[in-house]
Amino acid sequence: MNATPWQPQVAILVNERTLVPVLIPLAPAASMSKRAPGAIEEVLTAHGMPEGLLAAELDHMREVRIAQTVDRSVVGSMNDFIYLADVWRSRDLSLSLLDLSLRLAHVPCSPLSKRQVFPDAEFAALIANTRSG
Repeated sequence: MNATPWQPQVAILVNERTLVPVLIPLAPAASMSKRAPGAIEEVLTAHGMPEGLLAAELDHMREVRIAQTVDRSVVGSMNDFIYLADVWRSRDLSLSLLDLSLRLAHVPCSPLSKRQVFPDAEFAALIANTRSG
């Protein structure tokens, strides 16, 4: 998790495998672990995750722990996402957190360069593999 410089602050959650970002209001921070599954569900639904897989994923999120990542490539991607989101948001204040999350998911990420390059494409490939496997 990382936070934006905006007021009110926004946290960014990033899936380590796909780098799909989810933006969520930081405040109240004490309830973020309870709010995170709903924000994640909204983004995964917007990316077209099938209901059965989404239900299973949400079941895995019954117990949420939010912690800093130790993966430097994820941290770098988060920093790039925050920078881009800040630029896009400064140009268009009407963008919702969901809009920004989806837009960020279609930004090329160097940690994905040997796979799908874009987080949304990596996510789609993962879903396709899950369906066929």
